[in-house]
Amino acid sequence: MKGFDFIVVGGSPSAVTMAHRLSSSSSRPSVLHLQAGHGQRPDGTAPAVDPCSWSQPLMSTPQVHLGGRTLSLAAGYALGGASTSEAYLDAWADSVGDASYRDSGKAARSEPQHVFAGHTKLPNLTVDCLSQPDKIIFDGKKAIAISTSNGTVHASKEIVLCAGALRTPQLLLLSGIGPRDHLAALGIPLVCDLPIGKALKDSLVIPVLWEVGPALTGSADWLFDPETMRAHIRQFLNLETNLGKDNPSPLPIVSGQSDAVLDSKDIPALPPRSQDFVRHPATSHWEFCVLPTGGSPNTSRRLLQINAYPQVVCSTGSLQLASKDAAEPLLVDPNYLSQAIDRHNAVDAVRIVTRFFTVLASLSNDMLGPHSAPASDEEADVLAFIRESAATARHYSGATPMGRRQDEEACVDGDFCVLGVAGLRVADVSVTPLLPVICSQVTPNVLGSILVERSCIILCLLRKGYINTL
Repeated sequence: MKGFDFIVVGGSPSAVTMAHRLSSSSSRPSVLHLQAGHGQRPDGTAPAVDPCSWSQPLMSTPQVHLGGRTLSLAAGYALGGASTSEAYLDAWADSVGDASYRDSGKAARSEPQHVFAGHTKLPNLTVDCLSQPDKIIFDGKKAIAISTSNGTVHASKEIVLCAGALRTPQLLLLSGIGPRDHLAALGIPLVCDLPIGKALKDSLVIPVLWEVGPALTGSADWLFDPETMRAHIRQFLNLETNLGKDNPSPLPIVSGQSDAVLDSKDIPALPPRSQDFVRHPATSHWEFCVLPTGGSPNTSRRLLQINAYPQVVCSTGSLQLASKDAAEPLLVDPNYLSQAIDRHNAVDAVRIVTRFFTVLASLSNDMLGPHSAPASDEEADVLAFIRESAATARHYSGATPMGRRQDEEACVDGDFCVLGVAGLRVADVSVTPLLPVICSQVTPNVLGSILVERSCIILCLLRKGYINTL
């Protein structure tokens, strides 16, 4: 059995940084970075424009409030989104009883960096992209190893899971950490009874499209030209330029609060923490992203698209195993729009977008008419449109929620330790106790939470004497 001091599982930014910082510490511990999937991107491809080879296919269970549709939950190995709001970090701090999660704590660790000093050679860091992790092996309550498709690897100090909002809880369940009844039904021996997968949250994106005339500049046309796109990607991968530098396609983003949410009679029925979060003056209830105008690969029409993102999500879903086979797809039920307050917020967001388009149409003859929009402003028509067109914003979180040790719903404590066991931590977005209030169009998803995760775990390992000064 091959052994390392630490095993870091997953390909997320937090995993990459964690593996690098651990192996770069002065004590030079041996670190295995176990990342199933592609180790290097093929030339001329990018996940945003060629997602098929960079994502795991996964479908949701039928969604009651989306007309029984199943949604594609295919997720890659990176996070997307933008900076976290003050209200979100305040709520996180209150959830775990740790003031360091507030916005002031984030600011000290989120200075922009602009230096690339070349690749670092770390002989004590091993990166394995060919082994699929199947489960964690325990000695009693102590995590000691990972079973993979290519054998077992041992960790003498700790295992850190950074496998993502869906994969991390799957690994925990397969390893015997989860709800007692669910594991017993699948014949998985229980290691620790925790509510893994019972507080899953995700948000929706609702695209509204309007057909426009040729007078409106097609700033996104280059995205649909294969040769131009390949040239841009090659330059980007060779660190020669920023992707799209010569063809800028700005993405205006607007956020705000909804009177329909603030005036909702459903707020008193929410948990106190959620009530405070919804009412916080810094909480964004919705966000709109205006996509570049251009031709669509699916139609000859020229379209202007605005994505509505209802961001305050009170509906809670679930994540379960279909079997004890790690290759079997998960049973993921985000339970979208099950709370009335979420439906009110979604309707309000779509109404704002359609009214904006209507105003533009009254001012310009180049606004030709709706391509994909509600039949009217009436609530029933807007809800019908949402049921037909909404898709996941891929903001999955909360399946392994962080909290105080005495909280019934908590699975991870403020130091990212999995409760009830030793030698095991979780350092990805699955621990967030509230759905991040972010935009899915920008790369540094949940920037504040990632930095907090990295810093807290490193400090914990330093305190325990596992590593020396970084």
